[in-house]
Amino acid sequence: AILAAELQHPGHADAVALAERVLVGFGLAGTVKAQDAAVMARGFREEITRRFRPKTVLVECPFHYSHANGQLVTGFMDLVLETEAGWVVIDHKSYQGGKAAWPAKALTYSGQLAAYAPVLAATGRRCAGTWIHFAAGGGLVRISDENSCM
Repeated sequence: AILAAELQHPGHADAVALAERVLVGFGLAGTVKAQDAAVMARGFREEITRRFRPKTVLVECPFHYSHANGQLVTGFMDLVLETEAGWVVIDHKSYQGGKAAWPAKALTYSGQLAAYAPVLAATGRRCAGTWIHFAAGGGLVRISDENSCM
């Protein structure tokens, strides 16, 4: 919710107060400092702006998709960015392991992210890549690019 707020209202003057309300609401006020969460969210927004230069930013994007075999997939994509190269999907994870473990850990989520490419394709959007955002550590790991989204 803190990331979504920053992405929808960049640099909002009350970002720390909002972060505090979110943390209290989820029972995390004693675990995470609101100031730290607000700084992390702003840094993430700045990084995706620099890296992807998105034209459109969609947060908590709902979907419902039926595969040709009848399997239904329903959920929410944490973050979907329209870029010059196509659509980029980023999934937030709270994993707290060290940076050296990120690539292997990110691959454990590859099945989840692979489910998103056909959803984008069904709506006429081309997947340009999927990424995992390790929010606690502040890093992004690419899972797939435009040639391997599906």
